[in-house]
Amino acid sequence: DMARACRQKLLRNMKKNPLFRHVLGTVWKLEYAPSRQFHYHMLFVLNGHKAQQDVSLARAFGEYWKDTITEGKGHYYNCNAHKDRYTECGIGKLERGNTSMEKGLLKAVSYLTKIDACARLVLPGNARTFGRGEIKVLKTRKKQRRS
Repeated sequence: DMARACRQKLLRNMKKNPLFRHVLGTVWKLEYAPSRQFHYHMLFVLNGHKAQQDVSLARAFGEYWKDTITEGKGHYYNCNAHKDRYTECGIGKLERGNTSMEKGLLKAVSYLTKIDACARLVLPGNARTFGRGEIKVLKTRKKQRRS
């Protein structure tokens, strides 16, 4: 229940926080492991024309999760900082026509959509373990020049 409340808080805060201004959408998966209890896997889809330095951004998102959202009780793992561990890596800025990156992204999305049998056993019947959403950022008004 705490994990879900933190995810909801993150998604609400993302709409107002400039740190997330280039995020177009998210995909999340709730997992359960006896050692880690409930935890989320998050995929952030960013505007590649505006967002640069994916490793730094992922670190900033993770630190925001850890420090602000969970108030020091949460953890994060930055996959972007460990791209070399993936044979087919779909992490970072995707390049059209790069089949290796496309395969890597497909693997990541396949993992996120895989049913977690442990979570299904522990959660009530109607609880969601997967979701996605678009981020509709509040637009700031531009100051009008006075003549």
